[in-house]
Amino acid sequence: MNSIEQAQVFVVFLLTGCMIGILFDCFRVARKIVKTSDFMTALEDGVFWILTGLLLVYMIFIFHHGEIRLYLILGALVGLILYFRWISRVFIRQSVKIIQGLIRYIFRPIGKILGFAFNPFKTFFCFVKKKVILCWIKIKEHQKKGNRLTKRSKFTIFSKKSTKKEGIS
Repeated sequence: MNSIEQAQVFVVFLLTGCMIGILFDCFRVARKIVKTSDFMTALEDGVFWILTGLLLVYMIFIFHHGEIRLYLILGALVGLILYFRWISRVFIRQSVKIIQGLIRYIFRPIGKILGFAFNPFKTFFCFVKKKVILCWIKIKEHQKKGNRLTKRSKFTIFSKKSTKKEGIS
């Protein structure tokens, strides 16, 4: 491989270092927007390192036929350092603004519209849930008394004026 081809591959690995920096900043932006636990942070870090390793191996195989040379690693490191020195702050700041704007102006209104559209269903299911819980309580009370439910038992849940005589017999 002549020096011109080596210089071209070096530039490719400079750009690979920048891509690794962008990938890292994407994880940082996600952490700024969504607070994660320590476990999730460790999991994200593991995913980052796996993706970084796969990217480097892929680039080495594609652009240098699988031969690992010191100038490839140096190119990726220099690209990463240059990215963090000049671009990273701007990338993170703008990404956070864009994502927060999307959440504020697009996702929240859509969520409110969907919430309004599904409100009748929510009301119905709350009503049914309340009746099921009431039924469950009555069954438990009946079981505490030692009575058994039979086929002839009158079990009224939906009447508003139920007494012990009308309820479970």
